[in-house]
Amino acid sequence: MNNINNMKLRGYWNYNYFYFSSLLKFISMRKYLLLMCFVILPVGCTEDEVVVPVACFTIMPSSPVPLGGSISFTNCSQDATEFHWDFDDGSTSSEKDPTHTYTQTGSYEIVLIAYNGSSSGAKTPSDTTMLPITVVRYAKSKAGQ
Repeated sequence: MNNINNMKLRGYWNYNYFYFSSLLKFISMRKYLLLMCFVILPVGCTEDEVVVPVACFTIMPSSPVPLGGSISFTNCSQDATEFHWDFDDGSTSSEKDPTHTYTQTGSYEIVLIAYNGSSSGAKTPSDTTMLPITVVRYAKSKAGQ
């Protein structure tokens, strides 16, 4: 009888040892998984998403532009926070919707660079767009053509 109880006890002990051993392995694996979730995942998720702006603008009046006349620029850029305009005559602007007057006739290429400031404060150039215009001494009336 003692042998039977001994065998039952050994079987019980072996079963429990297997159960606790498996449980310890599982807990150990979970610890590493939790460690990976708390240490590795937040590091990968903390970077800022980069949003690249799209530069766009229209002008009024359209080309040809009369010499000495004021030209209005309407900025239609998307996801931009800062702007740099180059009017190709030595003048620049950082306004969103500037106006400009040309003092000499000729062909000019107006350039708009749209920026989206990052969390570090650095400017990231985005899309650059360009529009050629012609400045003439007088503009023909479209109604008279």
